[in-house]
Amino acid sequence: MSYDRFVDILASLRYTDDEAEMLQSSTTSQRCEHDPFAHVRQMEKEWNKNMADKFLPSWISMLDTSVMEWHDQSTCPAWMVFAKQEQPFGNKRYCIGCGESKIIWRVEMEEGKDQPIQAKEALEFSDQGKIIGLVQRMTKPIWYTGRVVLMGGNFCDVGGILSLLDKCVFVSA
Repeated sequence: MSYDRFVDILASLRYTDDEAEMLQSSTTSQRCEHDPFAHVRQMEKEWNKNMADKFLPSWISMLDTSVMEWHDQSTCPAWMVFAKQEQPFGNKRYCIGCGESKIIWRVEMEEGKDQPIQAKEALEFSDQGKIIGLVQRMTKPIWYTGRVVLMGGNFCDVGGILSLLDKCVFVSA
């Protein structure tokens, strides 16, 4: 394929909107003016849905945070400083991956105060608190399977651990 053909194809690629999102705002560009992560959130949603449908993790998974390094605050929405990280600037992402194949099978970005109210309200289990809701969203595809999740220390909330045990997911820190 020629470079010009590649550029033409790349220029025509777009993220498609969900029907519900299309009703909320007339165009993607209008939505992106107020929501810098509209495309990222949509891509994560589709990734998580696809991995839940197609990928079956092994008996052990690992849930932890990672930082996407980014040094220029002016070009990065939700830019954060993490004092105790190797890469102290960037975006924080929660990931859960298979402990044997090392394939990440679910992701979620922490948006903080930049997150629009509609996106906060749309999160599953958000009424149960930040950590418990996050742990439940990340482990939902393996509920009632008897699998084990190794979690970083920042996820070890008693309520979250008990909520996973109710769903037959075992936890270790």
